[in-house]
Amino acid sequence: MTARIVVIVCGLAIVAASLTALAWERAKPTPGELHARDVSAAAQAAVDVAAARARAAELPGREGALTFGLWSLVIAGSVVAIGGGLAVVRAAHVRAGFVPVDLTHPQAIVGPAGVMVLSGRQADTVPQAIAAPLQAPMIAAPAQACPSWAALRWQPAPNRILLGWADGGPVVGRLDDLLSVGVVGRPGSGKSTLLRMIVLQALALGADVRVFDPHGDLSGDLPGLPAADSISQIESAAGAIVAELDRRITLRSRHDRPMLLVADEFPAWAGGAPTAQTALRRVILEGRKFNLFAYISGQGLPAALFASGTMARDALSSRYVFASSPQVARQIGLDTDMARQVPGLAVGRAILDGRPAGTSGARVIEVPFCDVTDLRAVLPGSYTTAEGAIIPSGSTGSSTEVLPGSSTIADAAQMVRAGASMTAAIRDTFGVTGGRRYQELATELRQALGVVGKP
Repeated sequence: MTARIVVIVCGLAIVAASLTALAWERAKPTPGELHARDVSAAAQAAVDVAAARARAAELPGREGALTFGLWSLVIAGSVVAIGGGLAVVRAAHVRAGFVPVDLTHPQAIVGPAGVMVLSGRQADTVPQAIAAPLQAPMIAAPAQACPSWAALRWQPAPNRILLGWADGGPVVGRLDDLLSVGVVGRPGSGKSTLLRMIVLQALALGADVRVFDPHGDLSGDLPGLPAADSISQIESAAGAIVAELDRRITLRSRHDRPMLLVADEFPAWAGGAPTAQTALRRVILEGRKFNLFAYISGQGLPAALFASGTMARDALSSRYVFASSPQVARQIGLDTDMARQVPGLAVGRAILDGRPAGTSGARVIEVPFCDVTDLRAVLPGSYTTAEGAIIPSGSTGSSTEVLPGSSTIADAAQMVRAGASMTAAIRDTFGVTGGRRYQELATELRQALGVVGKP
């Protein structure tokens, strides 16, 4: 039985092997089929090569078309941009043809329809052909040329500070109209001349003037003027000013001797003088009630330089804007119409805007020319006190410098008349704060002033 099973299994295995061999032989490609396959592969490769060559032949044309399309877009965009820009410029140009003016004096403005003559009571239109292209006109300029400081022979008083010249006469204000003032303009536009004029008058009225002037443009003009001309000196002087302000605030001293802080070319050195930034910010925001004022000058006055963002800069009560860019003028507070006219200001002219201009609004003023000779003629001598303040000598007939030892009761009396207390006048003039000598000086000062009572 077992032998039969083995024979059957072997036979089935032999049959399966035979069938498998037969199937394999039938599945193998014949030489003809192999040849046909080779021919088909070669034909497909030829077709692929032909297609690739056709695509390559079409590529230059497509690239040319794409390049042409891109250049067309660029040219069309440029035409649209130039046309739009010209339209905007034209619209702004036409708008600039009319400018608000002060009707209190005869004026004229140029518009597209002609020249409009304005007066304080009426406005009459006078057609006039315009040969030249329209330009934005300057707002009312001074009617007459400004005389020099020497020709003016100006005598300042606490209620009569010369701020500029316009409409054939002086523009004046009170000593406390100084407050805190921003002065901007390009180099050579007249900023230093203005500062010299203001400092000169402040000194003549007995004010304590402190100058931050690393470039020496201002301090070189006044002999003995206490000026900080390095960053270290500026920081030290600024600390003293902050301490003085704190003292006046603590004592509620509102009638001490006026102090004027002049920061010339402020943006050029402010970054390295954080104490000075703080001092200026506090003088602007807190000094008014305590007789501390500031004039801050520069080619521009970015808000970041004031240690408190825009708050301190926007608190400036007044501003002089000499020739500069419209952006700088708008930055310091001029409106857009006035700012457009700033680049055309002549040397020595500025737009005065703010409290000193009174109720008439912004106006173009001229600054009387004064040089070192003029300054020394008005202040023939000066000396510096222990506190670093400068005091005019009071003499008008000598150009000899007055030394501290030659100060007189007349000097102290002049300070009191300018608003200082008798105690401060004695201290700053003679360096005496108490004792018998103080009492003697106080008695002499009261007699000179014609008053009775203790200082």
